[in-house]
Amino acid sequence: MTDASGLHIVRTFPCAPDRLWQAWTDWERALAWWGPVDWPAVAMEADLREGGEWRAELRSARGESLHQAGRFLEITPQTRLAFTFQWVSDNHEDGPGVETHVVVEFTEVPEGTQMDFKQTELVSSESVTGHTAGWNSTFDRLATDIYGSE
Repeated sequence: MTDASGLHIVRTFPCAPDRLWQAWTDWERALAWWGPVDWPAVAMEADLREGGEWRAELRSARGESLHQAGRFLEITPQTRLAFTFQWVSDNHEDGPGVETHVVVEFTEVPEGTQMDFKQTELVSSESVTGHTAGWNSTFDRLATDIYGSE
């Protein structure tokens, strides 16, 4: 589901909320799945506390880099993670300085954990489309990580 300024993705993963939470908050582990398949993360760091900052570098097969950064707004273990998200690189269509907001909520369901992901304040419908494709590819990689680590 998307609108002109944001996107909403819901996925269910076959694991307990604490396992999915760890995948999101253990930055060494997140290197296994963060970023779309054609732009995987090659470096990540984070100060996981409210107000703490995070950074990631994505790299294409051609060696091009994109940099992301933000700060944590809310951390409720195994339940909710909220943070700002912006492209630091000027070679991304959104450009530097456009700050969006991401909220990820985790709910235990009979099948495992439902992840409810929202990103708001994107600059255009093209940006929403691009971010939706990028996050869906990223979450496909997360599913592979979750399935593969059982």
